[in-house]
Amino acid sequence: MSVTRPSPARLVGLFVLFQLVVLTVVPAWLSTSPPLDVVEGWGWAPHWLLGTHKHPPMPAWFLQAGYLLLPDRIWTPYLLSQLAVAVTYLLVYRTGRLLMDARSAAAGTLLLAGSLYLTFLTLEFNHNVIQLPFWAAIIHVFARILRSPQRTALWLLLGVLIGCGMHAKYSIIVLAVVAGLAGLLFPSTRPHYRTLRPWLTMGAALLVFAPHLLWLATHELKPLGYAADRSVEKAGAWGPLAFLAAQLLNHLPMLVLLAVAGLRKLPRPQPFALPAAQSLLFLRVFTFGPVLLVVLGSALTGASPRDMWGMPMFTMLGLWIVAEFARDWPTDRLRRLAWTAAGIVTLAAVAFAAQAWRATDHRPARPFWPMQQIAAQAHAAWQSERDTPLRIVGGDRWLAGLVSIALSPAPAVAVTDDLSDSPWITPQDLAAHGMLYLVQPPAAPPAELCPVHGPAHPIDPAQPHLPPMAAFVCHPHAGR
Repeated sequence: MSVTRPSPARLVGLFVLFQLVVLTVVPAWLSTSPPLDVVEGWGWAPHWLLGTHKHPPMPAWFLQAGYLLLPDRIWTPYLLSQLAVAVTYLLVYRTGRLLMDARSAAAGTLLLAGSLYLTFLTLEFNHNVIQLPFWAAIIHVFARILRSPQRTALWLLLGVLIGCGMHAKYSIIVLAVVAGLAGLLFPSTRPHYRTLRPWLTMGAALLVFAPHLLWLATHELKPLGYAADRSVEKAGAWGPLAFLAAQLLNHLPMLVLLAVAGLRKLPRPQPFALPAAQSLLFLRVFTFGPVLLVVLGSALTGASPRDMWGMPMFTMLGLWIVAEFARDWPTDRLRRLAWTAAGIVTLAAVAFAAQAWRATDHRPARPFWPMQQIAAQAHAAWQSERDTPLRIVGGDRWLAGLVSIALSPAPAVAVTDDLSDSPWITPQDLAAHGMLYLVQPPAAPPAELCPVHGPAHPIDPAQPHLPPMAAFVCHPHAGR
Protein backbone atom coordinates (compact mmCIF):
# COMPACT_ATOMS: atom_id res chain seq x y z
CA MET A 1 0.00 0.00 0.00
CA SER A 2 1.49 3.31 -1.06
CA VAL A 3 1.74 6.20 1.38
CA THR A 4 0.65 9.57 0.06
CA ARG A 5 3.33 12.14 0.77
CA PRO A 6 2.26 15.73 1.31
CA SER A 7 3.07 18.17 -1.45
CA PRO A 8 5.60 20.94 -0.67
CA ALA A 9 2.78 23.48 -0.39
CA ARG A 10 0.84 21.26 2.01
CA LEU A 11 3.97 20.61 4.06
CA VAL A 12 4.47 24.35 4.48
CA GLY A 13 0.80 24.77 5.33
CA LEU A 14 0.93 22.06 8.00
CA PHE A 15 4.02 23.61 9.57
CA VAL A 16 2.46 27.08 9.55
CA LEU A 17 -0.69 25.71 11.19
CA PHE A 18 1.43 23.90 13.79
CA GLN A 19 3.27 27.07 14.78
CA LEU A 20 0.04 29.09 14.77
CA VAL A 21 -1.60 26.69 17.22
CA VAL A 22 1.37 25.93 19.48
CA LEU A 23 2.67 29.49 19.87
CA THR A 24 -0.82 30.82 20.43
CA VAL A 25 -2.20 28.23 22.83
CA VAL A 26 0.83 27.61 25.05
CA PRO A 27 1.65 31.27 25.85
CA ALA A 28 -2.00 32.29 26.16
CA TRP A 29 -2.75 29.34 28.46
CA LEU A 30 0.21 30.01 30.76
CA SER A 31 0.18 33.82 30.86
CA THR A 32 -1.43 35.71 33.72
CA SER A 33 -0.86 39.09 32.09
CA PRO A 34 0.07 40.32 28.61
CA PRO A 35 3.67 41.28 27.71
CA LEU A 36 4.82 44.88 28.19
CA ASP A 37 4.29 46.15 24.63
CA VAL A 38 0.84 44.60 24.54
CA VAL A 39 -0.15 46.28 27.80
CA GLU A 40 0.95 49.59 26.31
CA GLY A 41 -0.99 48.83 23.14
CA TRP A 42 -4.17 48.15 25.09
CA GLY A 43 -3.89 51.66 26.54
CA TRP A 44 -4.08 53.12 23.04
CA ALA A 45 -6.42 50.56 21.46
CA PRO A 46 -9.91 51.86 22.41
CA HIS A 47 -9.26 55.31 20.96
CA TRP A 48 -8.54 54.49 17.28
CA LEU A 49 -5.67 56.96 17.12
CA LEU A 50 -3.91 58.22 14.00
CA GLY A 51 -0.62 58.19 15.89
CA THR A 52 0.95 57.89 19.33
CA HIS A 53 3.84 59.69 20.96
CA LYS A 54 6.07 56.67 20.24
CA HIS A 55 4.91 54.86 17.11
CA PRO A 56 2.43 54.66 14.25
CA PRO A 57 -0.92 53.27 15.42
CA MET A 58 -1.51 50.00 13.53
CA PRO A 59 -0.87 47.46 16.34
CA ALA A 60 -3.41 49.26 18.53
CA TRP A 61 -5.94 49.13 15.69
CA PHE A 62 -5.45 45.38 15.34
CA LEU A 63 -5.71 44.85 19.09
CA GLN A 64 -9.04 46.63 19.28
CA ALA A 65 -10.40 44.97 16.14
CA GLY A 66 -9.21 41.59 17.40
CA TYR A 67 -10.84 42.19 20.77
CA LEU A 68 -14.19 42.78 19.07
CA LEU A 69 -13.89 39.29 17.55
CA LEU A 70 -12.15 37.51 20.45
CA PRO A 71 -12.86 39.48 23.65
CA ASP A 72 -9.91 38.28 25.69
CA ARG A 73 -7.01 40.60 26.56
CA ILE A 74 -4.45 37.77 26.72
CA TRP A 75 -5.49 35.37 23.96
CA THR A 76 -6.13 38.06 21.34
CA PRO A 77 -2.58 39.46 21.07
CA TYR A 78 -0.96 36.03 21.02
CA LEU A 79 -3.27 34.97 18.19
CA LEU A 80 -2.62 38.20 16.29
CA SER A 81 1.14 37.67 16.54
CA GLN A 82 1.00 34.17 15.12
CA LEU A 83 -1.43 35.18 12.39
CA ALA A 84 1.08 37.83 11.31
CA VAL A 85 3.84 35.21 11.26
CA ALA A 86 1.64 32.71 9.39
CA VAL A 87 0.88 35.24 6.66
CA THR A 88 4.60 36.00 6.44
CA TYR A 89 5.50 32.33 5.92
CA LEU A 90 2.84 31.90 3.24
CA LEU A 91 3.92 35.03 1.37
CA VAL A 92 7.53 33.89 1.47
CA TYR A 93 6.52 30.55 -0.02
CA ARG A 94 4.50 32.25 -2.75
CA THR A 95 7.47 34.50 -3.54
CA GLY A 96 9.68 31.44 -3.69
CA ARG A 97 7.34 29.84 -6.21
CA LEU A 98 7.89 32.82 -8.50
CA LEU A 99 11.64 32.21 -8.35
CA MET A 100 12.19 28.44 -8.01
CA ASP A 101 10.52 25.04 -7.93
CA ALA A 102 8.02 24.06 -5.23
CA ARG A 103 10.36 21.92 -3.11
CA SER A 104 13.06 24.58 -3.06
CA ALA A 105 10.50 27.25 -2.17
CA ALA A 106 9.21 25.07 0.67
CA ALA A 107 12.75 24.47 1.95
CA GLY A 108 13.51 28.20 1.90
CA THR A 109 10.32 28.91 3.83
CA LEU A 110 10.86 26.19 6.44
CA LEU A 111 14.41 27.42 7.05
CA LEU A 112 12.92 30.63 8.48
CA ALA A 113 11.93 28.66 11.57
CA GLY A 114 15.64 28.85 12.38
CA SER A 115 15.33 32.62 12.77
CA LEU A 116 14.56 33.63 16.35
CA TYR A 117 12.67 36.55 14.81
CA LEU A 118 10.05 34.15 13.41
CA THR A 119 9.68 31.89 16.46
CA PHE A 120 11.01 32.79 19.92
CA LEU A 121 10.63 36.55 19.47
CA THR A 122 7.08 36.55 18.09
CA LEU A 123 5.35 36.13 21.45
CA GLU A 124 4.81 39.86 21.99
CA PHE A 125 2.44 41.53 19.55
CA ASN A 126 4.05 44.85 18.70
CA HIS A 127 5.25 47.00 15.84
CA ASN A 128 8.10 44.64 15.00
CA VAL A 129 5.80 41.65 14.62
CA ILE A 130 3.04 43.36 12.70
CA GLN A 131 5.43 44.67 10.05
CA LEU A 132 6.61 41.14 9.14
CA PRO A 133 3.76 40.40 6.69
CA PHE A 134 4.08 43.86 5.14
CA TRP A 135 7.76 43.30 4.35
CA ALA A 136 6.96 39.89 2.88
CA ALA A 137 4.02 41.28 0.88
CA ILE A 138 6.00 44.21 -0.54
CA ILE A 139 8.79 41.90 -1.68
CA HIS A 140 6.25 39.47 -3.16
CA VAL A 141 4.53 42.19 -5.16
CA PHE A 142 7.88 43.51 -6.39
CA ALA A 143 8.73 40.00 -7.59
CA ARG A 144 5.47 39.98 -9.53
CA ILE A 145 6.30 43.38 -11.01
CA LEU A 146 9.58 41.95 -12.31
CA ARG A 147 7.58 39.32 -14.21
CA SER A 148 4.83 41.67 -15.42
CA PRO A 149 6.13 45.26 -15.24
CA GLN A 150 3.44 46.47 -17.64
CA ARG A 151 0.69 45.74 -15.08
CA THR A 152 -0.06 49.14 -13.59
CA ALA A 153 -2.24 47.56 -10.88
CA LEU A 154 0.83 45.89 -9.36
CA TRP A 155 2.64 49.22 -9.10
CA LEU A 156 -0.40 50.71 -7.37
CA LEU A 157 -0.64 47.72 -5.02
CA LEU A 158 3.02 48.14 -4.14
CA GLY A 159 2.34 51.73 -3.12
CA VAL A 160 -0.70 50.77 -1.06
CA LEU A 161 1.32 48.13 0.81
CA ILE A 162 4.15 50.58 1.50
CA GLY A 163 1.66 53.15 2.80
CA CYS A 164 -0.09 50.58 5.00
CA GLY A 165 3.25 49.25 6.21
CA MET A 166 4.29 52.74 7.29
CA HIS A 167 1.29 52.73 9.63
CA ALA A 168 2.89 49.63 11.20
CA LYS A 169 6.44 50.97 11.59
CA TYR A 170 8.48 53.68 9.90
CA SER A 171 11.29 51.24 9.06
CA ILE A 172 9.21 50.13 6.05
CA ILE A 173 10.82 53.14 4.36
CA VAL A 174 14.10 51.17 4.30
CA LEU A 175 12.47 48.46 2.20
CA ALA A 176 10.80 51.07 -0.01
CA VAL A 177 14.20 52.63 -0.77
CA VAL A 178 15.71 49.22 -1.56
CA ALA A 179 12.77 48.40 -3.85
CA GLY A 180 13.12 51.75 -5.59
CA LEU A 181 16.80 51.19 -6.26
CA ALA A 182 16.19 47.57 -7.26
CA GLY A 183 13.77 48.72 -9.93
CA LEU A 184 16.67 50.51 -11.61
CA LEU A 185 18.85 47.42 -11.32
CA PHE A 186 16.66 44.96 -13.22
CA PRO A 187 16.30 45.26 -17.01
CA SER A 188 12.59 44.35 -16.93
CA THR A 189 11.64 47.30 -14.71
CA ARG A 190 14.26 49.92 -15.62
CA PRO A 191 12.44 51.22 -18.74
CA HIS A 192 9.27 51.76 -16.70
CA TYR A 193 11.02 54.43 -14.62
CA ARG A 194 10.44 56.66 -17.64
CA THR A 195 6.68 56.13 -17.26
CA LEU A 196 4.14 57.17 -14.63
CA ARG A 197 4.13 53.78 -12.91
CA PRO A 198 6.77 54.51 -10.21
CA TRP A 199 5.06 57.84 -9.57
CA LEU A 200 1.77 56.02 -9.10
CA THR A 201 3.51 53.82 -6.52
CA MET A 202 4.76 56.88 -4.65
CA GLY A 203 1.40 58.61 -4.90
CA ALA A 204 -0.51 55.60 -3.59
CA ALA A 205 1.91 55.24 -0.67
CA LEU A 206 1.61 58.92 0.25
CA LEU A 207 -2.16 58.87 -0.06
CA VAL A 208 -2.52 55.87 2.25
CA PHE A 209 -0.01 57.30 4.73
CA ALA A 210 -1.36 60.87 4.54
CA PRO A 211 -3.57 60.69 7.68
CA HIS A 212 -0.56 59.88 9.83
CA LEU A 213 1.58 62.50 8.07
CA LEU A 214 -1.02 65.14 8.91
CA TRP A 215 -1.13 63.87 12.48
CA LEU A 216 2.67 64.14 12.70
CA ALA A 217 2.56 67.73 11.48
CA THR A 218 0.16 68.68 14.26
CA HIS A 219 1.88 66.70 17.04
CA GLU A 220 5.45 68.02 16.97
CA LEU A 221 6.77 64.93 15.14
CA LYS A 222 6.87 63.15 18.50
CA PRO A 223 7.36 59.58 17.23
CA LEU A 224 10.32 60.67 15.12
CA GLY A 225 11.90 62.24 18.18
CA TYR A 226 11.31 59.03 20.11
CA ALA A 227 12.94 56.97 17.34
CA ALA A 228 15.92 59.34 17.24
CA ASP A 229 16.34 59.12 21.01
CA ARG A 230 16.24 55.32 20.86
CA SER A 231 18.90 55.24 18.17
CA VAL A 232 21.36 57.32 20.21
CA GLU A 233 20.84 55.55 23.56
CA LYS A 234 23.71 53.17 22.73
CA ALA A 235 25.34 55.18 19.98
CA GLY A 236 29.01 54.54 19.38
CA ALA A 237 31.57 53.47 16.84
CA TRP A 238 30.74 49.80 17.43
CA GLY A 239 26.99 50.25 17.00
CA PRO A 240 26.75 48.98 13.39
CA LEU A 241 28.99 46.00 14.12
CA ALA A 242 27.01 45.14 17.24
CA PHE A 243 23.82 45.28 15.17
CA LEU A 244 25.27 42.92 12.56
CA ALA A 245 26.50 40.55 15.27
CA ALA A 246 23.03 40.44 16.81
CA GLN A 247 21.49 39.59 13.43
CA LEU A 248 23.98 36.76 12.97
CA LEU A 249 23.23 35.32 16.41
CA ASN A 250 19.48 35.50 15.84
CA HIS A 251 19.82 33.30 12.76
CA LEU A 252 22.33 30.70 14.00
CA PRO A 253 19.61 28.04 14.51
CA MET A 254 19.32 27.93 10.73
CA LEU A 255 22.61 26.04 10.77
CA VAL A 256 20.93 23.33 12.82
CA LEU A 257 18.17 23.01 10.24
CA LEU A 258 20.68 22.83 7.40
CA ALA A 259 22.77 20.25 9.24
CA VAL A 260 19.80 18.01 10.01
CA ALA A 261 18.62 18.28 6.41
CA GLY A 262 22.11 17.30 5.26
CA LEU A 263 22.71 20.25 2.94
CA ARG A 264 26.18 19.13 1.87
CA LYS A 265 24.87 15.70 0.84
CA LEU A 266 21.95 17.01 -1.17
CA PRO A 267 22.31 16.38 -4.91
CA ARG A 268 22.90 19.24 -7.27
CA PRO A 269 19.96 19.89 -9.60
CA GLN A 270 20.07 19.58 -13.36
CA PRO A 271 21.25 22.79 -15.07
CA PHE A 272 17.77 23.61 -16.34
CA ALA A 273 16.50 23.52 -12.73
CA LEU A 274 19.03 26.01 -11.39
CA PRO A 275 17.63 29.38 -10.22
CA ALA A 276 17.75 32.04 -12.93
CA ALA A 277 20.44 34.66 -12.52
CA GLN A 278 17.77 37.34 -12.06
CA SER A 279 16.11 35.32 -9.29
CA LEU A 280 19.39 34.95 -7.44
CA LEU A 281 20.14 38.66 -7.81
CA PHE A 282 16.63 39.47 -6.56
CA LEU A 283 17.15 37.38 -3.43
CA ARG A 284 20.57 38.89 -2.76
CA VAL A 285 19.20 42.41 -3.05
CA PHE A 286 16.21 41.87 -0.77
CA THR A 287 18.07 39.71 1.75
CA PHE A 288 21.04 42.00 2.29
CA GLY A 289 19.99 45.36 0.85
CA PRO A 290 17.89 46.54 3.82
CA VAL A 291 20.42 45.59 6.51
CA LEU A 292 23.31 47.11 4.55
CA LEU A 293 21.33 50.33 4.10
CA VAL A 294 20.67 50.51 7.84
CA VAL A 295 24.33 49.84 8.69
CA LEU A 296 25.49 52.45 6.19
CA GLY A 297 23.06 55.02 7.57
CA SER A 298 24.18 54.21 11.09
CA ALA A 299 27.85 54.62 10.19
CA LEU A 300 27.21 57.97 8.51
CA THR A 301 25.03 59.44 11.26
CA GLY A 302 26.65 57.93 14.34
CA ALA A 303 23.31 56.48 15.44
CA SER A 304 23.09 52.91 16.69
CA PRO A 305 20.33 50.68 15.31
CA ARG A 306 18.43 48.58 17.85
CA ASP A 307 18.83 44.83 17.47
CA MET A 308 15.09 44.26 17.01
CA TRP A 309 15.00 46.64 14.06
CA GLY A 310 16.40 43.74 12.06
CA MET A 311 13.35 41.57 12.73
CA PRO A 312 11.61 41.89 9.33
CA MET A 313 14.75 42.32 7.22
CA PHE A 314 15.54 38.65 6.65
CA THR A 315 12.28 37.20 5.38
CA MET A 316 14.08 36.20 2.16
CA LEU A 317 17.09 34.65 3.90
CA GLY A 318 15.88 31.06 3.66
CA LEU A 319 15.08 31.39 -0.04
CA TRP A 320 18.47 33.00 -0.66
CA ILE A 321 20.29 30.12 1.07
CA VAL A 322 18.42 27.58 -1.05
CA ALA A 323 19.09 29.50 -4.27
CA GLU A 324 22.72 30.32 -3.49
CA PHE A 325 23.70 26.74 -2.65
CA ALA A 326 21.58 25.32 -5.49
CA ARG A 327 20.69 21.86 -4.23
CA ASP A 328 17.84 19.54 -5.09
CA TRP A 329 15.50 18.89 -2.15
CA PRO A 330 14.10 15.33 -2.21
CA THR A 331 10.80 14.86 -0.44
CA ASP A 332 12.32 12.87 2.43
CA ARG A 333 14.83 15.65 3.19
CA LEU A 334 12.09 18.24 2.97
CA ARG A 335 10.02 16.29 5.50
CA ARG A 336 13.05 16.04 7.77
CA LEU A 337 13.46 19.80 7.52
CA ALA A 338 9.79 20.32 8.40
CA TRP A 339 10.03 18.07 11.46
CA THR A 340 13.12 19.93 12.66
CA ALA A 341 11.40 23.27 12.12
CA ALA A 342 8.47 21.99 14.18
CA GLY A 343 10.99 20.98 16.85
CA ILE A 344 12.30 24.54 17.04
CA VAL A 345 8.75 25.84 17.45
CA THR A 346 8.18 23.28 20.20
CA LEU A 347 11.39 24.41 21.89
CA ALA A 348 10.11 28.01 21.83
CA ALA A 349 6.93 26.87 23.58
CA VAL A 350 8.93 24.85 26.13
CA ALA A 351 11.15 27.86 26.84
CA PHE A 352 8.05 29.95 27.53
CA ALA A 353 6.67 27.25 29.82
CA ALA A 354 9.99 27.17 31.67
CA GLN A 355 9.65 30.90 32.33
CA ALA A 356 6.19 30.29 33.77
CA TRP A 357 7.52 27.55 36.06
CA ARG A 358 10.47 29.71 37.13
CA ALA A 359 8.14 32.60 38.02
CA THR A 360 7.07 30.83 41.19
CA ASP A 361 10.42 31.30 42.94
CA HIS A 362 12.09 34.11 40.96
CA ARG A 363 11.08 37.56 39.80
CA PRO A 364 8.59 36.73 37.06
CA ALA A 365 8.83 37.89 33.47
CA ARG A 366 6.07 40.31 32.48
CA PRO A 367 3.59 37.68 31.20
CA PHE A 368 3.56 36.02 34.62
CA TRP A 369 2.76 38.97 36.87
CA PRO A 370 -0.43 38.42 38.94
CA MET A 371 -2.50 40.97 37.04
CA GLN A 372 -5.85 40.14 38.61
CA GLN A 373 -4.55 40.41 42.17
CA ILE A 374 -2.76 43.69 41.45
CA ALA A 375 -5.88 45.16 39.86
CA ALA A 376 -8.13 43.96 42.69
CA GLN A 377 -5.95 45.57 45.36
CA ALA A 378 -5.59 48.77 43.34
CA HIS A 379 -9.35 48.99 42.90
CA ALA A 380 -9.86 48.35 46.61
CA ALA A 381 -7.53 51.27 47.34
CA TRP A 382 -9.72 53.50 45.18
CA GLN A 383 -12.92 52.31 46.84
CA SER A 384 -11.45 52.93 50.29
CA GLU A 385 -11.39 56.68 49.55
CA ARG A 386 -13.95 57.18 46.78
CA ASP A 387 -17.48 55.92 46.19
CA THR A 388 -17.46 56.81 42.49
CA PRO A 389 -16.45 54.63 39.53
CA LEU A 390 -12.75 54.49 38.70
CA ARG A 391 -12.46 56.21 35.33
CA ILE A 392 -8.74 57.02 34.94
CA VAL A 393 -5.50 55.28 35.90
CA GLY A 394 -1.96 56.55 35.40
CA GLY A 395 1.57 56.59 36.74
CA ASP A 396 3.77 53.57 36.07
CA ARG A 397 2.70 52.58 32.55
CA TRP A 398 3.05 48.86 33.26
CA LEU A 399 1.04 48.85 36.48
CA ALA A 400 -1.57 51.30 35.19
CA GLY A 401 -2.00 49.20 32.07
CA LEU A 402 -2.46 46.00 34.07
CA VAL A 403 -5.14 47.61 36.23
CA SER A 404 -6.99 48.93 33.20
CA ILE A 405 -6.89 45.58 31.39
CA ALA A 406 -8.09 43.58 34.38
CA LEU A 407 -11.02 45.80 35.41
CA SER A 408 -14.41 45.97 33.75
CA PRO A 409 -15.32 48.51 32.62
CA ALA A 410 -11.71 49.36 31.81
CA PRO A 411 -10.61 52.79 33.06
CA ALA A 412 -8.79 55.02 30.59
CA VAL A 413 -4.99 55.02 30.86
CA ALA A 414 -2.89 58.18 31.09
CA VAL A 415 0.10 56.67 29.28
CA THR A 416 2.56 59.30 30.57
CA ASP A 417 2.43 62.24 32.97
CA ASP A 418 2.15 64.52 29.93
CA LEU A 419 -1.55 64.57 29.07
CA SER A 420 -0.78 65.60 25.50
CA ASP A 421 0.33 61.97 25.05
CA SER A 422 -3.16 60.84 26.15
CA PRO A 423 -5.54 63.11 24.22
CA TRP A 424 -8.55 61.10 25.38
CA ILE A 425 -7.97 62.52 28.89
CA THR A 426 -8.22 66.26 29.57
CA PRO A 427 -7.28 68.28 32.67
CA GLN A 428 -11.01 68.81 33.11
CA ASP A 429 -11.50 65.02 33.25
CA LEU A 430 -8.92 64.74 36.02
CA ALA A 431 -10.46 67.63 37.91
CA ALA A 432 -13.93 66.10 37.67
CA HIS A 433 -13.18 62.41 38.24
CA GLY A 434 -9.75 62.12 39.84
CA MET A 435 -7.47 59.20 39.03
CA LEU A 436 -5.70 56.22 40.54
CA TYR A 437 -1.95 56.74 40.28
CA LEU A 438 0.20 53.57 40.39
CA VAL A 439 3.88 53.73 41.36
CA GLN A 440 6.87 51.69 42.35
CA PRO A 441 8.02 53.46 45.56
CA PRO A 442 9.54 55.85 46.36
CA ALA A 443 7.88 57.49 43.34
CA ALA A 444 4.87 59.70 44.04
CA PRO A 445 2.28 61.43 41.85
CA PRO A 446 3.22 64.85 40.45
CA ALA A 447 1.34 67.82 41.86
CA GLU A 448 0.14 69.03 38.46
CA LEU A 449 -1.75 65.76 37.91
CA CYS A 450 -2.64 64.95 41.48
CA PRO A 451 -2.83 68.06 43.68
CA VAL A 452 -5.04 66.32 46.24
CA HIS A 453 -4.35 62.72 47.16
CA GLY A 454 -4.53 60.37 50.09
CA PRO A 455 -1.79 58.16 51.52
CA ALA A 456 0.06 55.50 49.58
CA HIS A 457 -1.81 52.19 49.53
CA PRO A 458 0.67 49.30 49.35
CA ILE A 459 -0.11 46.62 46.77
CA ASP A 460 1.10 43.21 47.83
CA PRO A 461 -0.15 40.31 45.69
CA ALA A 462 1.69 37.74 47.86
CA GLN A 463 4.48 37.27 45.32
CA PRO A 464 7.72 37.83 47.25
CA HIS A 465 9.87 38.39 44.18
CA LEU A 466 7.91 41.35 42.83
CA PRO A 467 9.11 44.93 43.45
CA PRO A 468 7.22 47.18 45.89
CA MET A 469 4.06 48.72 44.43
CA ALA A 470 1.65 51.34 45.69
CA ALA A 471 -1.46 53.24 44.61
CA PHE A 472 -2.41 56.83 45.32
CA VAL A 473 -6.01 58.00 45.09
CA CYS A 474 -5.97 61.38 43.38
CA HIS A 475 -9.18 63.14 44.36
CA PRO A 476 -11.29 65.31 42.09
CA HIS A 477 -10.31 68.95 42.49
CA ALA A 478 -12.79 70.89 40.37
CA GLY A 479 -13.20 74.41 41.67
CA ARG A 480 -9.88 74.54 43.52
